Amino acid sequence: MSSSVSMLMSPPPTRVRFSDRRAGPFHETFTAASPKMGRMADLRFGVLGPLEVRRDGTPVEVPPGRRRAVLACLLVHVGRPVAADALVEAGWGGELPADPRSALRTVLSRLRAVLGEKVIRADAAGYTLAVPAEAVDAHRFEDLLARAEEAPRDAARLLDEALSLWRGPAYAEFADRAFAEFDAQHLDRTRLDAMEAGASAALAEGDPRGAAARLEGVLAGEPFREHAVELLLTALYDMGDHTGALARLREYRARLADELGLDPSPALRELESRILAHDLDRPSRRLHAPPPDPVSWVDTSTAFVGRDATVSELVDAVAACRLVTVTGVGGVGKTRTVAEALPALAERLGRPVAVVQLAPLPGDRVDAAAAEALGLDRPAGSARAAVVEHLRVSPGVLVLDNCEHVLAEAEALAAAVAARCPSARVLATSRHRLGTPAERLLPLEPLPAPDALANPDRMELAASVRVLTDRVRRLRPSFGVTPDNVAVAADICRRLDGLPLALELAASRIAVLGLEPVRDRLAAEDLALLDEHGPGDLHAVIDWSYRLLTPAQRELLALLTVFPSDFDPEAVEGLTAAHHGRPATGHLSALVESSLLATHPAERAVRYRMLAVVRAFAAARLRDTGGETAARRTYLRWVRRWTERAAADCAGPDSVEAFARLRNGRADIEQALRWAVHAGETADAARLAAAVQLCQHWQPGSETIDLTAELAERCAATPSPESALGLAAGACAVTHAGDTTRGREFAERALASATTSRERYLAHLAIGIATMYRGDHDESARWWRTITGMDDLAPAYRASAHSSLSLTACYRGDLPAACREAEIGVLGAETAGATAVHAFALYALGEAETGDRKTELLAAAADKADLAGATHVSQVARVAQLAALVRAARHDEALDLVAPILDAARRAGAWPQLWTTMRIFAELLAARDRPHEAALLLTGADAADTAPPATGPDMARYTALKST
Repeated sequence: MSSSVSMLMSPPPTRVRFSDRRAGPFHETFTAASPKMGRMADLRFGVLGPLEVRRDGTPVEVPPGRRRAVLACLLVHVGRPVAADALVEAGWGGELPADPRSALRTVLSRLRAVLGEKVIRADAAGYTLAVPAEAVDAHRFEDLLARAEEAPRDAARLLDEALSLWRGPAYAEFADRAFAEFDAQHLDRTRLDAMEAGASAALAEGDPRGAAARLEGVLAGEPFREHAVELLLTALYDMGDHTGALARLREYRARLADELGLDPSPALRELESRILAHDLDRPSRRLHAPPPDPVSWVDTSTAFVGRDATVSELVDAVAACRLVTVTGVGGVGKTRTVAEALPALAERLGRPVAVVQLAPLPGDRVDAAAAEALGLDRPAGSARAAVVEHLRVSPGVLVLDNCEHVLAEAEALAAAVAARCPSARVLATSRHRLGTPAERLLPLEPLPAPDALANPDRMELAASVRVLTDRVRRLRPSFGVTPDNVAVAADICRRLDGLPLALELAASRIAVLGLEPVRDRLAAEDLALLDEHGPGDLHAVIDWSYRLLTPAQRELLALLTVFPSDFDPEAVEGLTAAHHGRPATGHLSALVESSLLATHPAERAVRYRMLAVVRAFAAARLRDTGGETAARRTYLRWVRRWTERAAADCAGPDSVEAFARLRNGRADIEQALRWAVHAGETADAARLAAAVQLCQHWQPGSETIDLTAELAERCAATPSPESALGLAAGACAVTHAGDTTRGREFAERALASATTSRERYLAHLAIGIATMYRGDHDESARWWRTITGMDDLAPAYRASAHSSLSLTACYRGDLPAACREAEIGVLGAETAGATAVHAFALYALGEAETGDRKTELLAAAADKADLAGATHVSQVARVAQLAALVRAARHDEALDLVAPILDAARRAGAWPQLWTTMRIFAELLAARDRPHEAALLLTGADAADTAPPATGPDMARYTALKST
């Protein structure tokens, strides 16, 4: 009996004591077994042009084809491990060989023959090109740029030396390949930045002709790089060619208008004025453009002005302090400022960034949302403890956005991270400070509004006016601020206190009504707004925009507040059709244009997001009109029907699409079930909870499981016609979570009053799983047989029952019976067309087989589960595949699987799988003559209360390993 089967039949844990320590004793001792690098030849690699290798200055030929592609992929990640799958993708693309791993090992062997045996190292994480970073010209290039930044006096020489390394486009022959595309584009952009910086340094040293020559080269390929244009104009000015500078600006202005339909920026127009006035200072150097945004949760495509000093201060503050909070009134631009700072922050700290969007969440979801943002899908035990442990081991920047409504919970999380994770950073946005002793505050003020008596040219350059102009032009491209209307625009900015969100809202009205009507309406409504809300209150601005909507648009805005997070047009169509009897998606564009909804792209379609301040305002309007309960009930029933359709699709040929919908709708399911349970909507709550459990092999979130258990308790305490269904759903939920005793109790009470096939099936399913977890395989088999005989069930459910019967037979050692049941499961799944059910059936058949067929089936099961998004099936299949490879002495292939399995199990909180994997890894260590480390891992697994007990042949195998 394999370890993976015993793991599957052991209950999930309720407490975790294992920690992922990447540099722990086990990791250190295992990686020490890799060959150590001794004295080797001086290898140099060139990627700033066609791929080039030199040994002691002499070119080394790497033949075209897969070897060059694999080497290029290793160079992109030099000094860091690259997964085998990534190298296979680099070498073969979509034309995979029959045995990709074997083919990859052949290519790597040939590369080692060319480069040296110790240059490419294999370990649990993948393959590493074990050479110093400075052996690659791209790293030397960026190091020289950094040195130029730090040593202004030597900048020109260092920049010239850096640029001399280039022989052509970065990663020339691989620049369009996925593995190199990002690095190639980054390097090419940085090269142009360096050329600009070299020109700036030449200007600073009094060499405008040299600067102009460099800049002509930059602009020949990138004619719209505005900073290069500014520098070129300055160089021509310094050469005394004032007329030539102005002529070049006219050429640039004409080309910009003809090809892009744009005007030069205010900064370039100001430079023109200064040239005309012969009042021009020399430019400062700019060595680097900001790297790409590491996290994209906010639209940063619109103009961002007036905050440069704030962004710089923010980056410095986060680098120096463990906790920084950006504070300010709602709508002042806290989130946008943080988003703009993240690229520089990621480059400065060299750490990953995770963003937690708190706006749509209640306080009790803060810790769980942070865990999800870090990729810790289902942490066992405390979510906060999991977050702290992860950031202590893998330091990063945790952004907590919109903390004001969950202040206590956000403060507790931030304080825990700041206290226990010295290398991590927390960056929060909130209208109020969090209140921890370690907190550094960065207050954010509205954008400056121009004085009423200021010169019109100065008014146009004011940050608030520039933002207003940009936002209006996005809606009405023909709009422009002129000397005739700039005073009106400035007046609007003053009346709105320069508040960015207020400017966004005003822009949508200006695009329709024009500047003066909007200014007049603001002036006319000032007193009324002040009477109701007080001066400068953002609520007043939203209320003003809200009252400009039609009644139908207002009603839609209020209804959309039932969504817990972002949503797509299909969801709006379904909800409004259920609420009004007809879809009302036609009003969405009006809400977007009014800046009351934000949009962001998704895989299939645009998704909508409501700003937190707008959501609060619209939700209050929904309560004021007495429509909140009706809206929530409509939302609940829409989510319930949507989930029931997904459950039906999970059992048929549309299962892959159904799993994708379930992943996107996880927050909706939790929100609807929470309201239904707490509002006493038992009938809809039971139907929704049952539909979730009928989505075979899909894993709901931990909160959904807890809410389903709470529903079952209420059904047990207060019997009703829906009690059997609620109890059966609760039985499945708590059993999957490891509480087999309570699960069986719920299931037996459900059976006592069950009247439908759905109620009986869920109760049978819960008892079958509970008895399997407890090791009573004969009784478990009886329940699975009962399910296979339920002819009114969809074939996919009966197929899964046959697969579970196969596992019980496999556990008893009856492999022929296991094969028979598994083959029935495979046939049933294929007939139904249910991908996840098919993957589970292949896994069961793989457990029952032996030899190469076993590993092939298990690999196929994992791949098919990945296709469907059935993470649990994928995990157990890969653990079983690992065991089969180890016991077939295919150790290199097994080693490639270890790290991904451990990482996935840790993130999912699947501790039985993790400890089972560690036991199998102990076998691998022992086979590689590492008995002491193997014994250490086995002893740890025996002591862990989250590890399943070893059974059957595994017990004798592990006992023998510990005694060696």
